[in-house]
Amino acid sequence: MNKLLKMFFVSILLFSTSCSNQQVLTDLSVNQDISVAQKTKKTIIQLTQQPQNIVEHGVYFGTVTEKLPDDNDGLKHEVFMIKMTQGKYKEKIVKVAHDTSYAPYIEELKAGDNLEIKGDLIINATPEMVLHWTHKSDNPKHPSGYIKLNGKVYE
Repeated sequence: MNKLLKMFFVSILLFSTSCSNQQVLTDLSVNQDISVAQKTKKTIIQLTQQPQNIVEHGVYFGTVTEKLPDDNDGLKHEVFMIKMTQGKYKEKIVKVAHDTSYAPYIEELKAGDNLEIKGDLIINATPEMVLHWTHKSDNPKHPSGYIKLNGKVYE
């Protein structure tokens, strides 16, 4: 069972336990056995801090596996999935969120297209890795990105 699911079940279990003199438990380990947690009959206020996102900025290569509906909440993004074809993430499936308020929309994009993408890869995003910042940066402290399809650069 993955850690987040285990944390969820432990928190539900402990919150549903009734005890008139409950104590507050703030340091319950994710790996603590559920039966031990049941016996303590303590309320969990904080299980653990969420891990910080691990972000790698670089150039990535992949093949489009699926074009998804555009994300029109807030800044508009063209969204699609790629399968990485090179490097340490070869064979991994990655969601690409291409911000079309900063860069042109890629009308001709379709499954099977091979892309070169420069941007930020968020490693521990769930349920999949996410590649974003695939456009020119208006922030001098952040490198620009792009998407290259059939020799044409979208930035």
